[in-house]
Amino acid sequence: MLTHLGVKPHHCDTCPMNAAFTASHSLKKHMLTHLGVKPHHCDTCPMNAAFTASHSLKKHMLTHLGVKPHHCDTCPMNVAFTASHSLKKHMLTHLGVKPHHCDTCPMK
Repeated sequence: MLTHLGVKPHHCDTCPMNAAFTASHSLKKHMLTHLGVKPHHCDTCPMNAAFTASHSLKKHMLTHLGVKPHHCDTCPMNVAFTASHSLKKHMLTHLGVKPHHCDTCPMK
């Protein structure tokens, strides 16, 4: 019910932005990021990649499986990406958006 009311009584005292959560277990999970605890490990990576959240490990495993669920509907080659943020970045090319600017010259 707190979610529907927008009430977030559990606050992180470590975050500069004072992150808040509806459930205490969500705050506990969040605190792992500050403590550097990463209990979810990838057994496939030679570097033994580790993550604070199990869903992050699941997303990571898509790279090993070759699963690319995010497709560009604009490209004729049906370009696909593992992560949604990669597709969003790719879509900027179709929109002509150039987010990086040179401080020395007017080129983008």
